[in-house]
Amino acid sequence: MFFLFLLSFLSCETVETKMDKKEILESKVVLRIESENRAFYSYPRSDMFRSGDFDIKSVEVRDLNDSYVLILEVGSAFTNNLSLPGGWDKQVFDVYFFTNVENHHQALKDRRVVFKEAWEKSVLVSPVSRASLRKEVMKVHSEVYDDTSEIENLSSDIFVPNTIRVYDNKIYVKLPKNEFESVMKRLKGLQIFVLNLDAYPVNGASIKKVEQYSTYTSFGGGSYSDSHPNVINMLGDVDDLNNFEDDITRNVFSRVGYVEVTRED
Repeated sequence: MFFLFLLSFLSCETVETKMDKKEILESKVVLRIESENRAFYSYPRSDMFRSGDFDIKSVEVRDLNDSYVLILEVGSAFTNNLSLPGGWDKQVFDVYFFTNVENHHQALKDRRVVFKEAWEKSVLVSPVSRASLRKEVMKVHSEVYDDTSEIENLSSDIFVPNTIRVYDNKIYVKLPKNEFESVMKRLKGLQIFVLNLDAYPVNGASIKKVEQYSTYTSFGGGSYSDSHPNVINMLGDVDDLNNFEDDITRNVFSRVGYVEVTRED
């Protein structure tokens, strides 16, 4: 009976949204990246998807003494028509931290991207429940590869945040210093992926795959093979997403880089 109760509790776990916006805006800026990148693929046909939803405008990290706050800004206000726990319902964000500790070249599962240089730690920012995300991290991202690379287990280096707040077109993500202070001291670059959320995946990661042609809720513009990336937008040169091998006999994913950062402290 207790086991069933525990499962029920975990399945209903929500995202903590207590975060003081005034305190954040008065805190010290550690780094900031601005971007004008637009969505790489053609939008779904549903009116729920609006121009700017997947456009990265800026990325900022602020110091709150006991934690950092990661601020992700997109081109239009977030919506939550599906009433998801995180407070929004279309986008998933991967944040990759590049330092001199090189742990993984593979991006998270189903992104279909390999990095030219290895990353140390990543943050998975999604509006679904923490319990669902942690289960995904352990089961889905434990075996990632394409046909030209070694299998990598990413699970131990993916952080699922407990505290997220949504204001208009910005998401505020709390990163505890006991997890990220040493990473931030070593930081040399960042990469951010924006992906299309699949809130109720049958299997695999909780992102929708890009189709050849746009559907009601899926982006279009993909190839007939299984190698094209499912990343809708990223920092830096989005054309790098196009360098996959379009071959139905094997999967060779796109190779991309990161954006160098300079700390302001």
